[in-house]
Amino acid sequence: MSDRLDARVEHVELNGASERQRLSLIVLACAAAFGVGLRVSLPLSLTPAVVIGVALAPVWLSKLSEFAFARLITAVAFLAVLNGLVLSAFASSAERVDSGERLALTFMFLTIFVGAGVLLWARTLVGVIPVVLLFSVAAAATISRSSETVMLNPWKFGYSTPITLFVLALAWWSRKLWVELLALAALAIVGMSNDSRSYFAMLLVAGVVLVWQRLATKIAGKSLVFSALGLGLGAAGVYVLATQLALRGALGEQAAARTQLQMNNSGSLLLGGRPEISATLALMRERIWGYGLGRMPNWDDVATAKTGMARAGYDPNNGYVERYMFGGRFEVHSLFGDFWIFLGIIGVVLILGVGVLSLVGVALRVRSNTVSGLEVFIAINMVWNIAFSPLYASIPMATIGIAVLLWPREINAGASADAGASDGQTPIEYSPV
Repeated sequence: MSDRLDARVEHVELNGASERQRLSLIVLACAAAFGVGLRVSLPLSLTPAVVIGVALAPVWLSKLSEFAFARLITAVAFLAVLNGLVLSAFASSAERVDSGERLALTFMFLTIFVGAGVLLWARTLVGVIPVVLLFSVAAAATISRSSETVMLNPWKFGYSTPITLFVLALAWWSRKLWVELLALAALAIVGMSNDSRSYFAMLLVAGVVLVWQRLATKIAGKSLVFSALGLGLGAAGVYVLATQLALRGALGEQAAARTQLQMNNSGSLLLGGRPEISATLALMRERIWGYGLGRMPNWDDVATAKTGMARAGYDPNNGYVERYMFGGRFEVHSLFGDFWIFLGIIGVVLILGVGVLSLVGVALRVRSNTVSGLEVFIAINMVWNIAFSPLYASIPMATIGIAVLLWPREINAGASADAGASDGQTPIEYSPV
């Protein structure tokens, strides 16, 4: 009798210790998710995400195997950074390489992929929505209010991303379609009044996809092809609608004038709005293997870029090319271009792979009728950033995007939304908490 009583006491003590350990891990995961979202500069160009990632490396690296392609993405990311360092080492013998810039860029790229790994680990403990909420609060709290662009348009260049993540995460938590659509509509109106054309269009796409998934499930069941078709048609339809709204002044007179000018220059809003694409392609023709981390642009690079932009119908002799694109370092205003310039061919493969996986993740969720407005917005934003946004401004969305859109390995993406995971818990990709 005494032995049985001792065994029960020991069992209770072990359970109590286990619960305390789990509670400690949950608190640590919340603190880590908040820390990864901080946008502050540390000594030696370090970022909070890199510091936290190094400190927690044993725990988050061990969890990567639970998510599809997470280990592959992380391995390729480290390989790409190594390739960037090798390219800069070769370039240093004949061209100028800035060691401080090399260090800063290295930590920028690591911030994305190390930060995403930490968030994936936190997601397994507290769920995806709490991770997004903590990340977005930290990002909003540390926006640089002294930045010239933020002062020019605080919403467009500062608060739109974290506030949108926060609002859409709360809307997803409600598990009600009308709440998500209302949140998307409200944010779209705010974007419309703050000269945010692409942001406005992304929210429209998210709303279209939320409605489409209901129709697709009824019409074609769980056809992945049909789901992907809906994504493509929805995006194309919104592009046409947003262009017409902008041209007709619905997004403001300045947006209408700028849209008309871009259409006149190239016949396309996308190409006219982002002439840096032509510069990137011209540079790629000159040095397909990339330039390397910290390699500084020279006059030959500037001339090559200007030639490519001029061929596309853009006048590059306006100071923008010299001051912004090549003034302090290479900045071709797209993740595609930045990953190629700094990390080479491996970097291009990496970022394109991330983009494809983002869309696949959304398509799988549409097929199972479980996608949220938050997930669609993040995926569309990721693809947009790959094509049209600079590295530094894209870091928060790239980090949270990988953490949100990758799906658990053990979950059959076509399974029902209430299917349980192998350990008996609700799958976190179908349950936001």
